[in-house]
Amino acid sequence: MNNHHFLLVSFAAQGHINPTLQLAKRLAHNGARVTFATTVRGLRSLANTLPTLDGLSYASFSDGNDDGTRQTRDLDHLMADFKCMGSKSLAEMLVTFSNEGRPVTFLIYNILLPWAADVARDMHVPSAFLFSQSATTFAVFHRFFNGHDGLYDGIITNINPSISIKLPGLPLLTCNDLPSFLFPNNSHSSAIVPIMQEHMQTLEKDPNPCVLVNTFDALEEDSIRAIADKKVITIGPLIPSAFYDGDDPSDTSFGCDLFDGSKDYLQWLDSKPKGSVVYVSFGSLAVLQKRQMEEISKGLTGGAESPVHRLFCHALWVEFDNGEFGYRHAGCGLPAIFRPEHEYEDAGRGVGDWG
Repeated sequence: MNNHHFLLVSFAAQGHINPTLQLAKRLAHNGARVTFATTVRGLRSLANTLPTLDGLSYASFSDGNDDGTRQTRDLDHLMADFKCMGSKSLAEMLVTFSNEGRPVTFLIYNILLPWAADVARDMHVPSAFLFSQSATTFAVFHRFFNGHDGLYDGIITNINPSISIKLPGLPLLTCNDLPSFLFPNNSHSSAIVPIMQEHMQTLEKDPNPCVLVNTFDALEEDSIRAIADKKVITIGPLIPSAFYDGDDPSDTSFGCDLFDGSKDYLQWLDSKPKGSVVYVSFGSLAVLQKRQMEEISKGLTGGAESPVHRLFCHALWVEFDNGEFGYRHAGCGLPAIFRPEHEYEDAGRGVGDWG
């Protein structure tokens, strides 16, 4: 490890940055030189919360909107510009590291950045795709987008809304079980579907593809076996050492926080018995409808029709609403708040369940 320089490249979003940072810390703890890189604006936002660790340094690349002044609601153009500017900036970064006598020996990129693998290949640097979600989710994407017998033919409007996918060890997955952005009625599908297809194409043209998945073998044996041809390496869970292997009890930070939020939830947490709160999160972008929130809330709190009606628990809901993070009440009178997951752990009340 001492002779390696890993460059970890992350999309500047909360759910992308923190798992990548956990992997960066783990590599640095094992003696490697590690550089964590994200966009100029993203790194600036994280400046005061980045962990300090021997062997771990930080760098930034341009996404074409470094000062944040260019506002656009068009995700298609945003991602196209990101690919164009990001590829150029990342290539320059690799050249700079080489000229400084610390060449990158391995590049790891996360979701939405398939072009990073192309840059690495052009610079003769081996790479791996860090997939921070489950192996089952990756297996769904692989079944959908693989070039051999994938279900996607390259035309979004041709996607059949009644499509189904069968994976080993799981019941038949229908459209209601699959990521919504795979279907043309989703506003993000025109931008995200081509990127996910590019991820699979990038792996298929790599003579030695490697996928790092945030899971562990005993949790998803069947799904991992279904994608074994992609040289899948399970590295999860990507959580701090104090909660993972105990090698560093002082490492309790789950990462960085891009957003400021209320702390009203702490008083509510302190009023509940230890171990009685379930922490529910659908990430920093999902917006659930009131009915969806109520259905999940009833299931968690022991509603009459709940399969766990004999088990009573409280639920702390986390959601993104109208572009702002903040406190409000979800269905069934349950509090809703956005905060970093580690603060719930510190309170000794929460149970994190990340999809």
